[in-house]
Amino acid sequence: MLPVTPLGAIPPLAMPWFVELALTGLVEQLAAAQLFGTVEGAFTGAREREGVFARAMHGGDRRKPHAGAQVTGGIVFLDEIGDLPPSLQPQLLPVLSGGAFYPLGAEGHPDKKLVYRGNVISATWRDLAQEDFRADLMFRVAGTVIRIPSLNERHEDFPEILDAIERGVTNSIKEKIESLKFADPMTMDRESLDRIGAVSPLSTQDRASLKGTDWDAYGNIRGLRRAVEAVLISGLPVQEVIEQLKPIGNDRTATRADEELLADLLSGGSARGGLAAHVRQVEHERRLALQDRLRTDPLAVQKLAKKLNVSEKEVKKQLHSLSRRRLADD
Repeated sequence: MLPVTPLGAIPPLAMPWFVELALTGLVEQLAAAQLFGTVEGAFTGAREREGVFARAMHGGDRRKPHAGAQVTGGIVFLDEIGDLPPSLQPQLLPVLSGGAFYPLGAEGHPDKKLVYRGNVISATWRDLAQEDFRADLMFRVAGTVIRIPSLNERHEDFPEILDAIERGVTNSIKEKIESLKFADPMTMDRESLDRIGAVSPLSTQDRASLKGTDWDAYGNIRGLRRAVEAVLISGLPVQEVIEQLKPIGNDRTATRADEELLADLLSGGSARGGLAAHVRQVEHERRLALQDRLRTDPLAVQKLAKKLNVSEKEVKKQLHSLSRRRLADD
């Protein structure tokens, strides 16, 4: 069994040439700006700003690059690479192939061209081979693959992992309470804050319930941490907290069966008097879930438009019709 360092006891990395970017939830323009940087006037309100590759190249100071950046060339960690918008995947290819890239707004200006010669590390919980992820890009980001076992495969380590998370969450709560005490000493009720900060440890029953949960469905370590935070802060029973967790994947991609059902609904609606008449045949809860997936997942919209041989605009128009009907039904 490997020793586990308590969360919250890990000092921040003193490596300015190691730059991390989480791609989850970023809109296309923001993700491009974060990756490649911008020049002033690239879009409304844009200022000159470096992206993660440029920052890793020099470690925070272009005039005096950090020694670590000079030795390594910089390291960029792209978390959840599977969430990279499809339109940005071709733009990342040149960086991984030859290192060349342009900040947004500087395309075609040779004097603005940058070359990144460092390393790129990426992580994802998705199976990229099963996603709409470019094969040529996947081969470049997956040169060396390290598979991290899920919590479901680490039963022997689970107690120590849970201990580390519990300590980290408890310390974080206490630190926030202490900072509140000194924020405005004249008005803060210290006794009330002390009561809030007196976090009760997880019970034996809580720990057993957490260990028996299928964490693959809730994001593994991240899901476990969210659950522990909720239990320690709210005092709710573990099972109630777990029931409130959102299974991963429901807000990102539809299953093949869902896609085919939606495609059938969309294609049938145009031929037989409107989509709403067909939607009534679908169980109410499933219909709402499928609509939510389309609204939050541009990739699903692209898939459906391609399957039906219609424009994405038409799919979104039908989706809007569905949403209006949903409001009327609710």
